[in-house]
Amino acid sequence: MTKLFEKKDAQDKRTVRIPVRLLEEEKEEIIRKAQAAKMTTSEFIRRLALDKKIDVRYEEDIIEELRWLRAEIRGWHLAIAKQGVIQSEEAMTKILFALEAAVLRIFE
Repeated sequence: MTKLFEKKDAQDKRTVRIPVRLLEEEKEEIIRKAQAAKMTTSEFIRRLALDKKIDVRYEEDIIEELRWLRAEIRGWHLAIAKQGVIQSEEAMTKILFALEAAVLRIFE
């Protein structure tokens, strides 16, 4: 059984650095994505560069789109419940198709 914080052999230690110039926005996006993947920034960049799998379960833009859709549907529900207002089938269909598209993007 391997220990969680076992010391690495000298040959396994990463000692080489590669300086990279980025825009501040690029740096922030890389850090945000690394955090979403629950990795250090170094590990995240290393895996991307070496074509290794990064298991990120979601993307921020998809989550935001789903939150917006949830709020829209909730708003419609409240309007219907409180005032008896019935939304058009066309408007509801548009929201449901957008929701379906966002969900399908998660599984691409």
